Amino acid sequence: MHFLSDVSSRLQSERKRIGLSQENFGKELGVSKRTQASYEGGTNLPDASYLIAAKQIGVDINYVLFGTLSDSSLGDSEQGLLAMFRDAPPLLKAAVIGALRAGLSTNASGAIQESQATVIKKVVGQANTGVVTNNANKMKFGK
Repeated sequence: MHFLSDVSSRLQSERKRIGLSQENFGKELGVSKRTQASYEGGTNLPDASYLIAAKQIGVDINYVLFGTLSDSSLGDSEQGLLAMFRDAPPLLKAAVIGALRAGLSTNASGAIQESQATVIKKVVGQANTGVVTNNANKMKFGK
């Protein structure tokens, strides 16, 4: 991706996080719906006065411009989760990301919803550390 498309998608993400339509978001920041759409569509970049106004209504400008969340924009539980994630080993991070992706999906409007995955909570099978013998077929595995 390029800088313009990255900024536009993150700006749209922040607008949705705040819960405003393009029209209402634009009104809050002193621009028309068309201008807001051009920012989110990657046609134009917002100017400094727009970004300052956006920060005042709760937009994480650091995230919009650079893709890095400001810790101040996170709630207490999110900050705790982020701290644990940062301290986790790489394998655990991959497992957490996989679990989140598997547990969430988006509907046609882009809203996140829980997936309908079924989780089986049962241990099946057995482990053998010795010799396994199949008497029916006269086979032997192991030492």
